[in-house]
Amino acid sequence: MPWWLFGLVALGILSVTIEEGQAFLSGRAVLSATQASSPPAATKVAAFDADRDVTPLDEVRLTGIWLSDLGIGTIVKKRIDDAYVIVKDADAPAYAVLYFSSTEGAAVEKGLRALIDVKGLVTVAGFRETGRTAADAVTADLIARGLAAGPPVVVLEPYFGDRAAALNDHVQTRMFTFAVFAGINLLFLAIAVIKARAWRARVAARRPTAAIPRVSANTARAAVQARTTTPVQSTPATPSPRDPFAGGPIQSPKGWFR
Repeated sequence: MPWWLFGLVALGILSVTIEEGQAFLSGRAVLSATQASSPPAATKVAAFDADRDVTPLDEVRLTGIWLSDLGIGTIVKKRIDDAYVIVKDADAPAYAVLYFSSTEGAAVEKGLRALIDVKGLVTVAGFRETGRTAADAVTADLIARGLAAGPPVVVLEPYFGDRAAALNDHVQTRMFTFAVFAGINLLFLAIAVIKARAWRARVAARRPTAAIPRVSANTARAAVQARTTTPVQSTPATPSPRDPFAGGPIQSPKGWFR
């Protein structure tokens, strides 16, 4: 890959990195106050409103019927599969999804059984998944099983037990996510810089070692004008040696004569 392509990838990841960093910082800022406050009020699945029923840390509490007879659905992944269960509204077809790692399936079932009240309802708390990946994967799996009439109202990562510890773990997860994206961003940026420097070195190596000095147009014109306007000085002729016989008498064996 050329260096500029690595640079484009780093630039594309930068927006996600900034978003994750802002989410982590805002979560850390309100963590203590949220831990000290009461949990959000429970709402029926069909009545869920994201603008009203979600706390700053994405905490949600829903009341509905756990469809335990459907079992635990599986979303196949490369390493560890994801899993989900359905919590349906008691009076409407709307449903919510509890989404978690397949390794936590037994713990989730145990936690849900402990929450069932005398009316057969469960009030479960969790953190809302804001992305569409989990919702789309669950919808496709339910349609393949012939069970879903539409997308879920909300997807939650459930927690059971101590709320303060769950909130802290949620903020730490945000920090880890931010660190991962920041590391990937820096890696692609570093590769782009290294490859750009190597490219410049190759370009410089292909240039001739002794370059002819460049003369500007103004300098060339001035030189031509100087040659055309400077008068040519004629070289004085070298005088010939004087004739010893010129201008004087010539002597011969017979006498002098001119």
